[in-house]
Amino acid sequence: MSGDLLSAARCRQNRSYFAKAAVFAGALGAVCTAWPALADTESADVVSTNVPTIIVENNGSEYTHVTNSSQSIIGEIQVKIDAEVTGRVKSFEAWPMLGPLKGTNLAKSWEHFKDSGYSKSYSVPRPKSVTESFNFEIKRQEYADLVVAVCNIHADKLRSQGKKNSEIFSKNRTVAFAVEGTVDAELTGPERVNPPPVAIGPLYTLSVTCKRDDALDPVAAPQVEGAYMQAKAGPKDLRGTCELELNGSVITRDPNTEVRFVYVDDKGNVSDLKTVTTSGEANTTFKHKFPISAKHKSGKIRMVGQSHPFFSNWATFESDCSEQVDDIKTVLPPKAVSVEAYATADNVVHDGRNCPAKAKVWGVLKGRGEASGFVIIRADGKLKVQEQFQAKDGKDIVVQGEHALSWEGNQTGKQSVDYRMDIVDAGGAKILETMEKSVNFECRKPQVTGAVQGGPGGLTTGNQQWGQSPQAAQQNAQVAVGDLAIHPNLAILAPKGRTRRGQIRLSGAKPGDTYVLTFMRGVAPNQYQEEKSPQLPRRMTGSQASFPLAALAGSRRWLLYVCRKEPAGQPNRFCAKSKFEIGGAKTTGTQQPQPQPQTKPQQPPSTKVFIIPGVDNPN
Repeated sequence: MSGDLLSAARCRQNRSYFAKAAVFAGALGAVCTAWPALADTESADVVSTNVPTIIVENNGSEYTHVTNSSQSIIGEIQVKIDAEVTGRVKSFEAWPMLGPLKGTNLAKSWEHFKDSGYSKSYSVPRPKSVTESFNFEIKRQEYADLVVAVCNIHADKLRSQGKKNSEIFSKNRTVAFAVEGTVDAELTGPERVNPPPVAIGPLYTLSVTCKRDDALDPVAAPQVEGAYMQAKAGPKDLRGTCELELNGSVITRDPNTEVRFVYVDDKGNVSDLKTVTTSGEANTTFKHKFPISAKHKSGKIRMVGQSHPFFSNWATFESDCSEQVDDIKTVLPPKAVSVEAYATADNVVHDGRNCPAKAKVWGVLKGRGEASGFVIIRADGKLKVQEQFQAKDGKDIVVQGEHALSWEGNQTGKQSVDYRMDIVDAGGAKILETMEKSVNFECRKPQVTGAVQGGPGGLTTGNQQWGQSPQAAQQNAQVAVGDLAIHPNLAILAPKGRTRRGQIRLSGAKPGDTYVLTFMRGVAPNQYQEEKSPQLPRRMTGSQASFPLAALAGSRRWLLYVCRKEPAGQPNRFCAKSKFEIGGAKTTGTQQPQPQPQTKPQQPPSTKVFIIPGVDNPN
C-alpha cells in the first residue's frame, strides 16, 4: 500500500480520535493533508428538563449534605450527527453534563454523568446522518458531591469578603447550574474538521439552595415571664382535718393570656389541670386547696406549665394534723379498663374473599380522682389515637379511632393486630399504665344466605338484622366493653331478665322518634322465630310502650328487637335487643319447657354493660 493510501486509511479508521484532537488543537488538517478538509456536524442538545428542588444542609460552619427530599434531574437530549457525503455513522455515545454558572456564562468545569447517558451502534448499511432523542435522569446520590462542593466554594468566597459563619449561614443562598449534553461519535470516510459547537436553543439551568442554619433563628421571648407560689398546710376544722393551701401568681409577656399548668410534688404526684388568665396588666394571682393526710408532715411542691414551658419555685410546707384523710395522691391517674377493636363494614376483595378494610378501636378508662394527661393507642406499634383526658373520680373515659387494614401479600386471609393503650402523665413524658390486646381479623368467602334459623325474615339472630346484608349488619353490630354505654346509646330497660309486666322501656330513645318492634319466640337453644301475633305492637313512639303479656304464648324464652325507624332506603343503625323469660308460660306443639334446676335466681350483674357499635351485644 502506498504512503498516501496508508495515510488515508488511517484517517478513516481513526476519525473519532482526530475529530477530538481537532477541537482542542486545530491540527486535523495537518494530520490528514491528503484529503480535502470538510466539516462534520455533531451535537447533543438538552431540549427539556424538569425544575427539581435541590437543598444542601449545613452544620453552621460548612455545607455537609443534600437533603433526602431533593429530587432527581430529569430531561431529554437530542443527538444530531451528519457525516456529509462520503462518511457513515458507525456509533455514538451521548450523556448529560452539569456545571455551575457564573452570571449568565456557561460553566467552565463540567461534571460528566455517563451512567445517565445513551449509546447506539449501526450495522451496514450505516446511515449518513442520525437524529436520536433519549431521556436521562441524574439521581440525588450522583450529583450530591458536586452541589455540596459548589455551595462550600460559594461560602469560601463570602469568607474572603470578610463575612463570618453567622452571617454566611444566616439565610438561604442560591447557586445556578447549567445542564448540557455532549456526544462522542465514530464515523467512517475521509476525515473532516469539526467546528466548535454552537449553542442551539435556550440554555437549561436549575437552582440549588444552599440552606440557612435554622439554629440561628432568634429565640422567642417566653410567654410566661414569671411564676411564684407559696404553700402552707394545717387543720381545716376543729376535727383536725388537714388541708394544703397553695397561693400562686403568674406574669405573662402579653395581657389576657390563658395559662394552663399542673402542680407536681417532690414525690412525683401530679394534680389535675389548672387554668388561669392574666389581667390587662399581664398578671394574676390564685389559690388552690387540696386535702392531705395527717401523715404528710412536710414536703414541697411547684407549678409545671402545660400551655407554655415554665416552672415555678419549689414551695415547702409543714403540717400538724391529727386526722388521716386522703392524701394528694387522690389525683391518681385513671385506670385502664379495656381495649377493644372490631372490623367496620368497609370491605376489600382479596383473593376472591371479602376482607375488612378498616378497624375501629376503643379504649376505656375509669377515673380515680381528678387528673389530666394523655391516652395513646397504637396498632402494631403505629400511633392511631392520641387524646387528652380530664378524669374525675369514678367517671369513665372513652377514646376511639379508626385505621386501615392491609391485606397485601397476605396468603392466609387472616391477620392479628396488636393493640397497646398507654396512659401518659400531663407532661407527656411518663407512661403511668399500659394495657395490651391482640385482635384477629379474617376474610370470608362471599355467601348467599337463604332462610335459616333465627331472626325476622329468616335471618340469623347474631349481629345481622332483618333486611340487611352481612356487611351492613357488621357495621350496626355492638360489643360490650367494661361498663360504659358507647354510641349508639339505645338500650332496652324492660322487658329484661324475668318479666311479669307487659311494659317496654327504652334508654336513649328520643320522644319524637318511632321505633320498630319485633318479638322473637325461643324454639330451641339459641334459636328464635318471629312471633306475628296481631295482639303485639309493631311500633312505638318515644321511650315507653305496653303490650299484652298473654300474647307471648308458646315459650318461656323471648327476644325483643327494637330499631329506630329510618328513612326509606337507609339501613337500621340504632338498634337494641333484650332476652327475657316469662314465668308460667304454656308451650304449644312439640316444644316442652326444660326443667329448671333448683337454684337461686340469677342476680343482675354488679356492673353496667357498655355497648360499642361493631360487635355482638352481651345478653
